Amino acid sequence: MDRSRSFASTTDDFVARELARADYDASHASAGTRRQWLVQREGAFWDRGRIYEFPNSINEGTLGRSPSCQWRVTDPAVSRLHCALVRKPRRGVYLLDLASRRGTKLNGDPVEGEVLLMDGDRITLGDRVVLEFVDGPRPEEASDRIWWRRAGWGLALMATLSVLSLIVF
Repeated sequence: MDRSRSFASTTDDFVARELARADYDASHASAGTRRQWLVQREGAFWDRGRIYEFPNSINEGTLGRSPSCQWRVTDPAVSRLHCALVRKPRRGVYLLDLASRRGTKLNGDPVEGEVLLMDGDRITLGDRVVLEFVDGPRPEEASDRIWWRRAGWGLALMATLSVLSLIVF
């Protein structure tokens, strides 16, 4: 967050986000149980478009490289335990940085403490991985990710080796 911003403008931003959340909750109360998702928008090309579900059965989960994380991100620039998502009943989902080395940003601003997530927010882990928070129905999987999953690692490995052989020889 820009240090030159006044306390009043930061407070106004917080109040505006809380009011937007209250309006959203009121308009979607009759829609039943909402679901939250994380969609990887940037990072390694084989991970772009990956969809992570934040199920209603859990109230918190971690993002990072560690196998113990709820959502595992394979990028080496991401810390083992990078950040956490915490669901607070009737208040929403909050993002919390877990003292990661390269930091966590929400819409370009560094995360300090807990920050309320809104639909469409972009979470940046380190320098390269960007996740989009989606509050609602399951987002569509990216077409390039579908191709990659259908083709499988074998075809991708053969294509990579053939390109490398052309370059070397």
